[in-house]
Amino acid sequence: MALLNHRESVGFETRLWRSSTTGSPLVEEAAERPSRNHVPASWHAELMAKKDRCEVPEAYVSRLRAILERLPSCRPEDAWVGTRWRVGSATVAHIFGGEDQRVRLTFRGELDEVHAFRHLGEPYFKAEWGGNVIGLIVDDATDWAEVAELVTDSYCLQAPESMVRKVSRPPGSPTVPGNQ
Repeated sequence: MALLNHRESVGFETRLWRSSTTGSPLVEEAAERPSRNHVPASWHAELMAKKDRCEVPEAYVSRLRAILERLPSCRPEDAWVGTRWRVGSATVAHIFGGEDQRVRLTFRGELDEVHAFRHLGEPYFKAEWGGNVIGLIVDDATDWAEVAELVTDSYCLQAPESMVRKVSRPPGSPTVPGNQ
């Protein structure tokens, strides 16, 4: 385990944290904690992601990839947990497994849409971060045509206008420059 190697090289005493549900080891922690700068960021992300989160089925990631790869300069990358798609440094969509064993997809929306989705209730939710972040619980009954529309709208909110102009959108879409 990477933390054991870190402990041995730095010489700290450690203690072991165990899962309250399974009793399995989760994290070894230094009794005299070194600053975060002493431990590679990838180790912190890995430890945060290991909190009994469900795995995202590859079929869900593949469906999102098929939708988002057609958008200019939209690229997938590993996130702190799950996979996210970005244009520049802006996140367009992020799919990840939750600690409650449910898969979530977050994306950006117009502010009036955020309020509407919050009031629709499940499978939609308002994320606790970002004023325009909407979420969707993804399962086998998810409407992928709707997901395609939602994440394309998210892309149009996050991407530079020059890239947005290259995206085919339905007439009257509020995110198309000139249709507002």
